[in-house]
Amino acid sequence: MAALGACAPAEYTTSQARDDLVRTGWTSTQAQCFLNGLRTYYSGLYVEANRREDAKRNIKFNGVNPRGSDLYVRNELTNSGELSAGEMAAAKAVAQRCRP
Repeated sequence: MAALGACAPAEYTTSQARDDLVRTGWTSTQAQCFLNGLRTYYSGLYVEANRREDAKRNIKFNGVNPRGSDLYVRNELTNSGELSAGEMAAAKAVAQRCRP
């Protein structure tokens, strides 16, 4: 089993993402602003999905588990698939705000 874990790709971290943005000409502050903006966007999606699910089940929404939210955000930020139109629009808006 340990051999299988050794083959797994390393997680793309916030530090790596920030460094990659800096290498392409962003300042460290701009890059951190962008990453924070994406985290806020994905956290919002997670909260709204949970709110909708609770409403479907006729349960009062009392917020979300921060651990679940963090995991969701981390998974979305490391997703190597294509971005949806909403994700692309959000990323562009965040980028324009952080790097005018």
